[in-house]
Amino acid sequence: MGSSSALPAGLDHHSPSQLFTQIDPKGLKPHPRNSSIYGKEENVDSLIEMIKTSRWFKPLVATPAGTIISGHRRWKAALELGLESVPVEVIEFPDEWAELEALLLENASRLKTTEQKVREGEAWQELEVSKAKIRQKSHLKVGDEAPVRENFPARERGRVRDAIASRVGIGSGRTYQKAAKVVTRSDQEAVLGHKEVAQVLLKTLNEQSVDAAHALLKKPPEEMMEIAELITSGKAKSPRQALKMINQNNSAADNNADSSEPSKPCFAGFSVGDWVEISENAHAHNKTYVGQRGRVEQLLAAEKQISVSIEALADKIRFEPCELCLLVRSAPQNPVRTGDIVFIHIERHEAASPEQRKWNGFWGKVTKIGEMGSVSIDVGSESLQLFPRDLKPVDVPSGELLQVVERVLHLRRLKLDEMEQNMLDWLQRREWFSPNQLIHLETIEKLYPGPSNRDPSTNGKSNGHHPGYSSAETHFNVYRR
Repeated sequence: MGSSSALPAGLDHHSPSQLFTQIDPKGLKPHPRNSSIYGKEENVDSLIEMIKTSRWFKPLVATPAGTIISGHRRWKAALELGLESVPVEVIEFPDEWAELEALLLENASRLKTTEQKVREGEAWQELEVSKAKIRQKSHLKVGDEAPVRENFPARERGRVRDAIASRVGIGSGRTYQKAAKVVTRSDQEAVLGHKEVAQVLLKTLNEQSVDAAHALLKKPPEEMMEIAELITSGKAKSPRQALKMINQNNSAADNNADSSEPSKPCFAGFSVGDWVEISENAHAHNKTYVGQRGRVEQLLAAEKQISVSIEALADKIRFEPCELCLLVRSAPQNPVRTGDIVFIHIERHEAASPEQRKWNGFWGKVTKIGEMGSVSIDVGSESLQLFPRDLKPVDVPSGELLQVVERVLHLRRLKLDEMEQNMLDWLQRREWFSPNQLIHLETIEKLYPGPSNRDPSTNGKSNGHHPGYSSAETHFNVYRR
């Protein structure tokens, strides 16, 4: 199809009075963030047919360098049609952030998948951080006037994610957070080469629901694939139902296995090596173990009992089959792993000291898993020895959280004054951060340069004053309410 037949007439490339410029689509290039947000594989067949039928081409928006801001799908259609020129509105933006904002705004009304909405949310958050930094710098350049400083917001940390969720159209902030964890995990799996697992996560997120996709995060890759297949085929309506079907199938297979195989004898549907949880049906003398997880160590056929090694205890307890709930038919998986980010949630028990309980609600990093089930948690200023029952892992920590964890734990190891410690206490209880909160953290870091720049006489603080402040004391006025 010729280019002239599909394009508006009367647009002259050389006429300055025209609103649009005619440009060869081969000379244009996609915005680098477009594919990362909206994906590369976009079907433009219907758009091609529309252009052929209507013989009209909506102008693109591009920068003077030929980077497309609006109209990536129309550009692909133009290339498919072999058009020699397309109408383009050329706009010069002040910086890359302005380009990104225009890209997002131009795509605000398009039909998007949940994944695309999450990636838009991540981009909007980047923009807000950038704008906040620009505002902070502009305030510091004001002559003798006192710079405007914003205090920590009084609302809870959910305010930021609620605002992002509302902007991109994903229900509540909690729903957005779940969806963001799924997208992050999918990206991680793709980097590791587990493309099928990544695709299953995104397919469930986009075609099923956020909750269904989020429920898959704690499953091993093989089981995740099987669960997704059952849900997609309609055999199971939820991950919970799919897991139940898988366990029933595995139990039937084990019961029908050759009884001469000594490696994994079966008893009442349980096998040595299974991972189980003590159910609410536990007898009175075993009620204290309800909710605990453990590994099946021995099947006692004569007594019709099962010996279970409780995860948080250095002991084996006997149960009847009716007291147990099968979780995973395989070797047990630690609820936490080295490197995990976990929130500390210590309930009252004799093993926990008051010094440990003061860290309730804080997050830390798992540094070691003990042989007897204990877990070493780095909280920055010290290392805690706790048990899995005292921890709530962050399923899929965001890249931002991982960075903040490393930065806060590093600062915790320094000798800080009371105000600085209070600021880090505040940050170490949160999983999501507003742009202003990140600026506050960055400001504290500027007072504590790297080891090579530290002066022992100043306890590691910078010798020079922070820009715009007369001293460290006046600097912390930024945090006073």
